[in-house]
Amino acid sequence: MKKILLICVNYNSYDVLQTFLQSVDNAAQKVKEEMKADVAIADNSPEKQPINNTYRNLSIIDIHKNDNVGYLGGALPLYNQWAQNYDFVSISNVDLRLKEDFFANLIDIDITDIGWLAPSILTQKNNTNENPFMTHRPQKRNFVIWNIIYSNTLIHNVYKWLSVKNHQWLAHKQKKTMEQEQIYAGHGSLMLFTSAFVKQNQHLHYPNFMYGEEIYFAELVRQSRLEVVYHPQLTAYNIGGVSTLKVSHSIRSQWSKKSVQTLEKMFFI
Repeated sequence: MKKILLICVNYNSYDVLQTFLQSVDNAAQKVKEEMKADVAIADNSPEKQPINNTYRNLSIIDIHKNDNVGYLGGALPLYNQWAQNYDFVSISNVDLRLKEDFFANLIDIDITDIGWLAPSILTQKNNTNENPFMTHRPQKRNFVIWNIIYSNTLIHNVYKWLSVKNHQWLAHKQKKTMEQEQIYAGHGSLMLFTSAFVKQNQHLHYPNFMYGEEIYFAELVRQSRLEVVYHPQLTAYNIGGVSTLKVSHSIRSQWSKKSVQTLEKMFFI
């Protein structure tokens, strides 16, 4: 029997957390003889609330109560503790839900040489698919451009608008093709790693509070001589921004700029 660990990060989002867990339970029910689903929750909320743990087809193995330590700051301690025991490990937000056939489709995928499986992440409010997130490795000039973008609120807003429009166009194109492809990086809201990746990356630390996790993991996969593959038959539905929209745009720009600068020093110098 295959085993999957779903690590999710909660920040004041208990309502959508329950929706996410129910979707995992529903998907696990379809493959209960073939795959075991466990969940570990990093709860970064300032005021903790009880979390329902009465699901029939999943087990919540850990609820790690933190201060607000950021996305990977919450997820990676759970990854470092538990990931080596599983065939698949995901890191995700909680403001999404899995399609019921997610695990059934996952079981059928040949994961030879794959470190990261990037699913379709459908954001219905924008009519976009967040994947493929990045098809090619960034170059030095990309970091120069990103530093400019994140230094100016107006430019950042225009960039975000153009990014949504680009993903809408890609989503329309993918409705016609729906083909898997090797890419550079998947979207950070739901990242799914194989045991081959975990075996080579067991003690991880990400120095930034938020953003840039896509490039961080893409570079780790690259260093591991594995592949990132977009598999559109794996589908999740994304609400998006439940936690981050509560933060001012200027602070989010500062987080993004710091992450870009850190990643450039880590991997591109």
